[in-house]
Amino acid sequence: MQSICMRCLYVYIMCNSSRTLYVGVTNNLKRRILEHRAGRGEGTFTSRYRIRRLVYYEYLGPPIVAIAREKQIKRLDRAKRVALIASTNPAWNDLAEAWFRFPFGAPDRVPQYSKQSIPRSLQSLATKLRDHEPKYLIPHRRSRSKR
Repeated sequence: MQSICMRCLYVYIMCNSSRTLYVGVTNNLKRRILEHRAGRGEGTFTSRYRIRRLVYYEYLGPPIVAIAREKQIKRLDRAKRVALIASTNPAWNDLAEAWFRFPFGAPDRVPQYSKQSIPRSLQSLATKLRDHEPKYLIPHRRSRSKR
């Protein structure tokens, strides 16, 4: 079990569909993956090459250790980085895929309801609520008292 560490960091490797690799370091892996997937920052490497798939990560101690490990991984040639990924994730699956899936994350798509799937009683109630403008919600001014 991981200890709670305020200043512990993650070193991660992401790739795209053609397996172009990106190595990074962050203190909040879930947030950082969402940022990569949102394509924040035009002209950045990850948005230009559509880097979206998390294929490897390590949870490390203090920042000095994590940054040193990131530099070590970046200095590896491609074959050694691929071997590092294959040692824990031989199929190159997206390790963060389930993190954002409904009900624990955002739903993949919002369900669309047809009129036939909604009971008639709710349809008529929704129509009444939509068409009815309540008169009691007229804004009023608060009177000022003179002193």
